[in-house]
Amino acid sequence: MSREEYRLAAEEMDALEDSGHEFDGLVRVEAHVAANPGAVVTLHMSGKDISAISVAAREAGEDVNDFMLKAALARVDEVTSKSKARKKASA
Repeated sequence: MSREEYRLAAEEMDALEDSGHEFDGLVRVEAHVAANPGAVVTLHMSGKDISAISVAAREAGEDVNDFMLKAALARVDEVTSKSKARKKASA
């Protein structure tokens, strides 16, 4: 879809707002929202870095995604602990 087509579709939707016809032609589908929805994250890194991470994950018996998530969360805990300690010391 081109930018112009998006603009025209947006104008059409805006014109229908509060008209009672906003959903004409649409089909209701059953959907369930996850209790804890996730997010997809893209990281840019060198081939050397992803290779090292992949090897370490395999050695740990984990897939790369779980390995990286655990490492990131461990870093969050580390930074949070240091931040709390600094705040406590300055109080």
